[in-house]
Amino acid sequence: MKKTKKFKVKRSEAKQVVETLKPLFNVPGKNLSYILDRNIDKLNSVDKALSNKYNKVFSIKGYKEYDEKRLEVCKSYSDKNEKGEIKRNANGSFVIAPENMDKFFENIELIQKDFPEVKKHLDSFEKYAQQEVVIDVFTIDESQLPDINYNQRQLLKFMINDDFMKVVK
Repeated sequence: MKKTKKFKVKRSEAKQVVETLKPLFNVPGKNLSYILDRNIDKLNSVDKALSNKYNKVFSIKGYKEYDEKRLEVCKSYSDKNEKGEIKRNANGSFVIAPENMDKFFENIELIQKDFPEVKKHLDSFEKYAQQEVVIDVFTIDESQLPDINYNQRQLLKFMINDDFMKVVK
């Protein structure tokens, strides 16, 4: 039977942990791959629950209209590049110009006042996303670790047996 230990993660960070772990599948080692796969499944279930909760927000009456107005505000206060094109970050979200932040948030608050039911659900979703969940992750002993570098070891830190972590400290 594989050893497990408790791992705390915010619901909103589970997907990021999965994306961080995926490159480690290229590291040779049957035990490591098995444990990665099992732990990623557990983290994906947390992310799926978060996605399901967010998808329910889309079905709220007035959400589409709220989102259209929100996007208009985002576009109008976005930072622009040298060509005058709206800047977006790596996620595709609008980058709000620093000098426009106060006005941006004022306008978002006005929109939220017009859509109290949507705001209530979005606030509930945000609170849910920031909650920490405890997952029993499968761990791996030092003797089962293939040759990995320091950075790879840091990524796996939460999965390595506590006995081994005492040695590493």
